[in-house]
Amino acid sequence: MSDVEISEVLDLMRLVKKNFTLILIEHKISRITDLVGRLSVMHEGRLIAEGKPQEVLCEPLVRQVYWGREEVKCS
Repeated sequence: MSDVEISEVLDLMRLVKKNFTLILIEHKISRITDLVGRLSVMHEGRLIAEGKPQEVLCEPLVRQVYWGREEVKCS
């Protein structure tokens, strides 16, 4: 999907998640971190990290796999 389409779908999901539990598969992790309460990251069919989005995004293996660098500071 395009960035515009992703934004529209995420807006709709914010409305729906008030009443339902959602399972979302997305490759652009940065687009969904403010939407989810729990984030699971898989690589080559294996779960490599799971938890609160900000904690998962700071995991060195996640940073290496998705952004090619783990040494970047994480907030």
